Amino acid sequence: MVTDRRHKWAQAAIAASVWSASEVILGFLLHSYRVPFKGQILTGIAIVILTALHKEWGGRGIIIRAALICALLKLLAPTPKIIGPVIAILVEGTLLELAICLFGRNPITYLLGGGMAMTWTFTQKVGKLLFYYGQGMVELYSEILTTISSWIGFQLSPAIFLFFCCGGYFLLGSLFALVGVKISVNPTAATQNNRAATKNHKVPPNRAGKDKYYPTLIAIHFLFLLTILTFSNLSISIYASMAIYLSACMVFYRTRLGKTKNIRIWIPVFLVMILSGLFLHKGDSFFSIAGFYSGLTMGFRALFITFCVHFLIIELANPNIKRLLIKNEKGNLFAAIKMAQDFFQIVESSIDAKDFLKHPVRSIRQLIGIGLELERETVPPNQPRVIIVTGAVDSGKTSLLQQFLSHLENRNLEIGGVVAEGVWENGEKNGYEAVFLASGERRLLCRKGFSSPLNIGRFGFYEEVFASGEKMLTTEQGATLTILDEIGRLELAGKGWASALAKLLTAKKQLFIVVRRDFIEKVIQKFALTNYAIVDAEAEGSLAELVSHVDR
Repeated sequence: MVTDRRHKWAQAAIAASVWSASEVILGFLLHSYRVPFKGQILTGIAIVILTALHKEWGGRGIIIRAALICALLKLLAPTPKIIGPVIAILVEGTLLELAICLFGRNPITYLLGGGMAMTWTFTQKVGKLLFYYGQGMVELYSEILTTISSWIGFQLSPAIFLFFCCGGYFLLGSLFALVGVKISVNPTAATQNNRAATKNHKVPPNRAGKDKYYPTLIAIHFLFLLTILTFSNLSISIYASMAIYLSACMVFYRTRLGKTKNIRIWIPVFLVMILSGLFLHKGDSFFSIAGFYSGLTMGFRALFITFCVHFLIIELANPNIKRLLIKNEKGNLFAAIKMAQDFFQIVESSIDAKDFLKHPVRSIRQLIGIGLELERETVPPNQPRVIIVTGAVDSGKTSLLQQFLSHLENRNLEIGGVVAEGVWENGEKNGYEAVFLASGERRLLCRKGFSSPLNIGRFGFYEEVFASGEKMLTTEQGATLTILDEIGRLELAGKGWASALAKLLTAKKQLFIVVRRDFIEKVIQKFALTNYAIVDAEAEGSLAELVSHVDR
């Protein structure tokens, strides 16, 4: 279990490094060219990347770990700290992970998780307005919508309007997830230029400033922030105290005011004031003084909160706090952060920022390909990839598989492959029927006395079943695990399911194969199996052992 967790942390570190690189590269471009809907675009790219990577790797807990690492990378980076994106990363990863935990690993789950993650970007915008402007923003929104309804002669319900907005975002997120499900990437081709680029990559010097930090001020900033968030009607004395506090802090932090000096961030505050005068408490007049006063109150609230949050972020950037966050250097999280920082350099140096704008799809495919190649080079398989179910002839191998399948029914797993069930006539086994698990299709695989080029003992096999079956088995993209019953003399001769098994072994999927005890060593040698486990169908507790090997 410990090893399994370490593998998941390593995979999460790779996913986080790719995610962070997309945020840095694409975020810089979108900001430079002032592209609208930056948050939605970045979230959409993250959904594509995480969906595509998880589709290949599987396993629970990888995405939420990746979100935690990505958020910490953002906090620990020597750049201005912005809390909004950090919260967005954590929540989006949590929502994607929640969908996988509830409904398993399948395309519908990815669409659901992607939709929920994208919907959060809208929810966060609404929450941000309420956080900064308070309950007055709800009243302003309702009044604006009511006025628009009277203009167009159609009643717009505030709740219904929000619901449709959420639905639009959900659909957009699902479309991005669909791209992640459908996209195909060649890891080797996507990373051929990585190493050359990495050799010339120079780690930027540590530009940590000589600013002084005062941890005791964190409590004061938090107290003022809590005061304005808790009380809607503040007295003149409280406002005066806040004005003095704000003036003192602006002098104290005069060299670190950052974005608060940019007039553009205050435009929405002035807009809220004007809209409040136009729509709130207006009566018969065109512009309401009472409404403007409400807007002025909301504006002051937004101003105080903006500065309080900014001052808090300044103090929380204290290097001592950073060292406290990564104090436990022996933990999986710390190791994953260090790994993600190293991988980030590889990923970032491998992507041309200008090319991202010219060829966005190709660049996203390359990002995903880098992640897949890094995982292939770095992370050893976290579970035996091939589980060999063995026993003597008629020892209950197929019966054990059927019990195994029944046990997995409530796990929301996509199971593919084929099981060979006996065909009985007059109490005697007369052949075998191939049952394809994904489709439920049944086809006669062999029968006694049938003359065929593929003869094993008394049974003649139908070649066309193997041919069509191989096509089905190797195109089951959504299968979490695949079962092959069974691998024996035909396969050792390069016939039967040999070709299908060879192809399945190159995929990142877990295989459960049935092999007679006499053939185990030959099968292992023939197909060069290295990462495998053997379960004896005749041993006590074989079902529990089989279930324990299922990828979590």
